[in-house]
Amino acid sequence: MPSVLIITAEQDSLAKEADLYAEKLQKAGIEVTYKKYKGAVHGFIHSRSLEKAESARHFIHDTLKNKKYTLFK
Repeated sequence: MPSVLIITAEQDSLAKEADLYAEKLQKAGIEVTYKKYKGAVHGFIHSRSLEKAESARHFIHDTLKNKKYTLFK
């Protein structure tokens, strides 16, 4: 199985599920990069709020610097 990138926001209601999913994949021997953006809420990447823009900027930077992941096919 290819490596997996999991991205979540600290304040997302699904963050706990993302934690558990990453843990299960790692236990199964799958390479996982798990990024949880501190203070961010669900949908932060699409937010127009300056308050949330910093997390979105970090997300874009982190994603682009690591080209081993395919975002879209």
